[in-house]
Amino acid sequence: MKITLEAWASRHFDPPPKISTLRAWAGSGLIVPAPIKVGRLWMVEDEAEYSPTSRQRVHTQGLSDRALSILTAA
Repeated sequence: MKITLEAWASRHFDPPPKISTLRAWAGSGLIVPAPIKVGRLWMVEDEAEYSPTSRQRVHTQGLSDRALSILTAA
């Protein structure tokens, strides 16, 4: 079952990270399995884990050349 990033963080961290940190993790592929964006909300599997050593493939369609170069340099 998918839940919001805030709900996931409150179940897995005490205290939970700030929403800006959670969004950065979601966008950077540091949560496994990867969250999905539904409208303005990030949704994540309840069993998902934070993995600072994991960088999943990030969706790149529609990004500018500059954004792609920054993303691939990381």
